[in-house]
Amino acid sequence: MKGIGKFSIFLVLIVLAIFIKVFSGLYVDYIWFKDLGYTQLFMTPIVAKIAIGIISFLIYFLIIGAMGLIIFKTFVNAEQEKPLFRRFTFHIFPHEDQPEEKVVTPLNKKKVRLVIIIASLLISLMLSLQTVGSGWMKLLEFINATGFGLEDSVFHKDISFYVFQLPFYNFVLNSLISSLSLFLVFSLFFFPLTGMIKIWGNFFKKGSLQIPRSIRRFWGGLMGILFLLISLRKILSMYGVLFSQTGYVSGAGYTEIHVTIPLSIALAVIGLLCAAFSFAFIFVNDHRLVLRPLIAYFIIGFLGTAAHGVVQYMVSNNEFVLERPYIEQEIKFTRIAYDLNEIKMKDYPGNADLSLETINKNRPTIENIRLNDPVPLKTVLSQNQGLRYYYRFNDIDIDRYQLDGKTRQVLLGAR
Repeated sequence: MKGIGKFSIFLVLIVLAIFIKVFSGLYVDYIWFKDLGYTQLFMTPIVAKIAIGIISFLIYFLIIGAMGLIIFKTFVNAEQEKPLFRRFTFHIFPHEDQPEEKVVTPLNKKKVRLVIIIASLLISLMLSLQTVGSGWMKLLEFINATGFGLEDSVFHKDISFYVFQLPFYNFVLNSLISSLSLFLVFSLFFFPLTGMIKIWGNFFKKGSLQIPRSIRRFWGGLMGILFLLISLRKILSMYGVLFSQTGYVSGAGYTEIHVTIPLSIALAVIGLLCAAFSFAFIFVNDHRLVLRPLIAYFIIGFLGTAAHGVVQYMVSNNEFVLERPYIEQEIKFTRIAYDLNEIKMKDYPGNADLSLETINKNRPTIENIRLNDPVPLKTVLSQNQGLRYYYRFNDIDIDRYQLDGKTRQVLLGAR
């Protein structure tokens, strides 16, 4: 007991030292921001990180804890359902009153549940810290989203949806899908290894896979939820074509409009069918209900990828005609993004007579016409001034200085 007490005191001191170090650094930053009048700028990220940390921790804990307890309960129920399955027991946390001469010891359910809860707390804490690092800015952008007053030409949604909302939706969906997929993969290995699932004959025939009802319910419900989330992600992936860099234009081109978007819709529909068959698997003991639509999902995905390549090849043979409207849209929105659409176009024919009087009147402008190009000048300076191999000219800067009372353009490079 004395050893445990000393270790506890030592652990508390370490935690206290870490807390003091972190808090002191934050307090100094707070004083600095407050002195500049930017207290809100300092507090907003901290509040956002704390909020998303607490929310993500609770969500992860509910998912991980619930899945862990459900897997354990499913295992216990399945073990008792049918005598043809080998009973699987652990030599972990045996009851204290268990006789020593018995080789097989039953599980102490209370202690197993306690271990599951503690493990869920630790895993949720690690995942929530990771979520805070990558998700706090997305949360703030989502909450404070402001409309651009401009719609895209493909889906006719305000541009703010793609900048502020879509990244947050994708972040939440990917987090949920990743956590649920982890438990599905774990259960797919765990239950067969316990000897509770048997394969008889041809795997693709009805009744060839013997699954206890409790495990079937668990898998059916979990896969149904996963397929619903995957279908939703496929729907959102359609909007991602506006960020595509794979075609001949940046954004949605001919291939994205005619292949990628229909393929995403088809995969979303197949995903919904997979979800429906997965939920039906809860009540019908036929694993082919899930197997067939799952195979169809991968086949359509493969065919869609192949079709994407074929259409891309067809576009390359008639690129200018097929991609012309999408190139025009790209130019249009690029001009809007940089306010170039506000530029007034004015033609200067350049047929005016050039006289000595005109030259003298515009001499400051003429003397500032740049004759040197910074790109070849950088190469020349590197060759002439590079006295040692470790001397380099990283770039050439262009500036204007007052020389002899006149503004002159100067090219400067630091060696």
